[in-house]
Amino acid sequence: MSYIQVTHTNKSYKLGMKEKVQVLHDVNISFQKGEFVSILGESGSGKSTLMNIIGGMDRDFEGDVSVDGKKLGQMKEKEIDDYRKLKIGFIFQSFNLISHLSVLENVMMTMQMTNRPRSEQLAKAKQILTELGLEKHLDKRPNQLSGGQKQRVAIARALSNDPDIILADEPTGALDKKNSAQIMELLDGIAKKGKLVITVTHSQKVANYGSRIITMDDGRVVKDEQLKDAYPANERTEQTKTKSLGLPAAIKMAAKNVRLNSKRNVLVSFGGAIGILSVILMLGLGSGVTKYINDEISSSLNPNVIQATKAPEQGKEESKQTPLPNPIQETEPITAKDLEKAKRIKHVKSVDQVFTLTLSSSINYNKGSADIVSFQTMNSAVKESDLIDGKLPKKGEILLSDTLAKKLSDSPKSLIGKKATFYVKTKDQKDRPVVLEKETTVSGLIKGQMNQDTAYTTYDTIEDMYESKELQVSASQLDVTVDDEKNVDNVQATMEKKGFTSTGVGSILNQVTTYLNLATALLAGVAGISLLVSSIMIIVVLYISVVERTKEIGILRAVGARKKDIKRIFFAEAAILGAASGLIGVVIAALIGFLGNNVMERMFDARIINIGVGYMVIGVVIAVAISIIAALFPAAKAAKLDPMESLRYE
Repeated sequence: MSYIQVTHTNKSYKLGMKEKVQVLHDVNISFQKGEFVSILGESGSGKSTLMNIIGGMDRDFEGDVSVDGKKLGQMKEKEIDDYRKLKIGFIFQSFNLISHLSVLENVMMTMQMTNRPRSEQLAKAKQILTELGLEKHLDKRPNQLSGGQKQRVAIARALSNDPDIILADEPTGALDKKNSAQIMELLDGIAKKGKLVITVTHSQKVANYGSRIITMDDGRVVKDEQLKDAYPANERTEQTKTKSLGLPAAIKMAAKNVRLNSKRNVLVSFGGAIGILSVILMLGLGSGVTKYINDEISSSLNPNVIQATKAPEQGKEESKQTPLPNPIQETEPITAKDLEKAKRIKHVKSVDQVFTLTLSSSINYNKGSADIVSFQTMNSAVKESDLIDGKLPKKGEILLSDTLAKKLSDSPKSLIGKKATFYVKTKDQKDRPVVLEKETTVSGLIKGQMNQDTAYTTYDTIEDMYESKELQVSASQLDVTVDDEKNVDNVQATMEKKGFTSTGVGSILNQVTTYLNLATALLAGVAGISLLVSSIMIIVVLYISVVERTKEIGILRAVGARKKDIKRIFFAEAAILGAASGLIGVVIAALIGFLGNNVMERMFDARIINIGVGYMVIGVVIAVAISIIAALFPAAKAAKLDPMESLRYE
C-alpha cells in the first residue's frame, strides 16, 4: 500500500463571484517512503498547489489524499496541525526563517510544541545543526548567514521532529550552483534514511537528482518517470506526542519581537504608563488625604467614645421638682436611670457623665476676675496632648484655657499650682438664683478652642459644689466608651433606640471616608480615561504587528502551530507591553509621591500622597489586564490568517 495516495484530486480558485479557475485536474498519484521525488513543471502548472495539499496547508480541494491510511480531508483542525508538526517537514525557496530568532531557536521552534524535555530538544537541535555544518553559527541571526547556510537551517528545522515526509518548494531557487548541488545532495541523503522527499522545481537539472520525476503541465500529471530505485523505507519509531506552544516559549518569542521594535514599544509603554500613573496618583492622594483627616480627628477624639444626650420631649412641661442645673442648656438632664440604662448596653466598657455650662460660671484669682464662656467637666474631648503646660485636673483642681489665664495674670503659667475661686451661677429648688463657689487649684493650661475662655474640672468637683447647697447636679451628656471600634456602630444604634441622641468619632470618620472615597473614585475614573487611550494604542500597535509578522505567522502555522498558539504569542506580547507600562507608571508615581510628600512635609508638616505596595501591584495588574483585553481582536485576526496566503505575503 502506498504511503501517500492522491486520488481524483481537483483544485479550483474563485475569481470574483462566479468565475473559477481550475489548477488541478483529476490528479492520481502515489508516493512511497525512501523515494526522492521531483515534481517538475513551469510556473502555474499546479506543482506547488499539489505540494500544499499534501502538506496539509490547503484543505479546500476535491478528491482524496491519504497519508499512511488516513484521509486529510477527514482530519479535524487539531489533527492537521499535528500532521504538519510531526509528519511534514517544509523547506521553502525563500528559507522562511524567523528573523528575530537565532539559528538554534529557529530549529527548536517545532520541537517546543511537543512533549520532549527541554534538554532533549536542545541536544537534538545541536546535533542536526552540527551534521549540517552549522555548529559555529548556533547563536547567529538569519541575516548573518549566507543563502546556503540559511537553507541548511531550514533543512535542520524540517528534520527537527524526525518527520516521514520532507516537502521542498524550489529549494535551490535562491542559491548559486555550488550551494544548489550541496542542498540537493543533502536532500538525497535524507531520502537514503528512508524518508519520503518531494521537491518542487522548474529545473530539469535539479529534478535529475531525484529517484523519480513527475512532470506536470496545466494542472495535470503528464509524465511519471522512474530514474532509479527508491531507498529502503525506514521503520517508524514511536510517535512523539504534541502539545500547544508553552507559555514560556510564547513569552520568549513575544519578548524578542518587542525588543526588535523597541523604540516604538517604549513609546507605547510610556503612553500606557501615563494612564497608570494618573490612576495610582489619584488613589494615593485620596488615600493619603483620608488618612490625614482621620488621623487628625482621631488624635483629638477617641473613636471608641460616643457622646450621648437626651433631647427635650416635645410638649413636656418643665418640672419644678428637679430644676435644670444649667438654665441655658438645650438638652434634657441625664438621670441616674439613664446612666444605668447606658451602662447595661452590650459592648459598653464605661460611661462618664459630662456637665456643661455656658456663660454661667467665673473664676477669681487674687483681685482679678474673669467670666468663663464655656465650662465642661472632664470628658474624652480633652486630651493631654492639647496641654500647654501642667497636667489634667483631679478632684478639687481646675484646668484653664490660655486665653482665660491671660485675663487673670500677665504671666499665665505662674497660675499653675495656685489657688483660684471657681463660681457657678444656678437656681435652687424654688427657682431662686444661687451662686456656688469652691476654692480650686489650677492644674494646668490648655489651648483655647476658637479662642474662647474655657475651663474644665472633674465631675465629682461639681457634684461637691452642688451638694454643699443641697442641690442635685444632672449631667447633660454621657461619654460612652465602647470595648472595640468595630462595635461602635451597633452600640450607637442601640442607644438611639433607647431614647438617646448620639454622635461619635466613628460615624464622623465613616462619613468623611465615604465622601473622600467618592471623590477619589471620581478623580481616578477621570484619570482612567487615559487608560482607554493607551488600550487603543496597544490595539493599533498589535494590528500593525499582525501585518508586519504575517509571514512569521504563516511559518508558524506551516510547522504545526495551532491557532491558539498564535493567539498566545500575541497575548504574551500585549502582556509584556502592559507590564512595562505598569512598571514605568508605578516607578514615576512613586517618585512623584516621594518628592510631593517631602515638599508637603516641609510646608504643612503632612504627608498626603499614600502610594502603598498594594496600589503599585494593582497598577501593574490593571495595565496587564487592559493590554490583554486590547489584544483580543488583533490576536483573533492573526490566528485566522490563511497559512498559504501568509507565506506569500511580502
